[in-house]
Amino acid sequence: MITATRVVANTYRDSVGLMQVSAALAATTGVQQASLVMATQANLDLLREAGLINGPVTAGQSDLLIVVRATTQSVADSVIERAVATLTEQRGDRKSTRLNSS
Repeated sequence: MITATRVVANTYRDSVGLMQVSAALAATTGVQQASLVMATQANLDLLREAGLINGPVTAGQSDLLIVVRATTQSVADSVIERAVATLTEQRGDRKSTRLNSS
């Protein structure tokens, strides 16, 4: 399994909307888990406990974090791009993003 993350800097979305996007992405063939959360310490701790991230994450509490565990890198990358596009459509804006893979 491949785990990929992307930080969307200085972007806030409410947790209900993030859960809805996460659920839709998780239903994608080849995706084991997808999570979109604000990068608060509590959320980072939960992602570590779930085994979705390990090591440092360069994100602050005002950043949004996208984490995808998938069967292949191409599936993970595609799902992350869909998440960013969905967030952009919802807000009608573009934010800078940083991509990490492990």
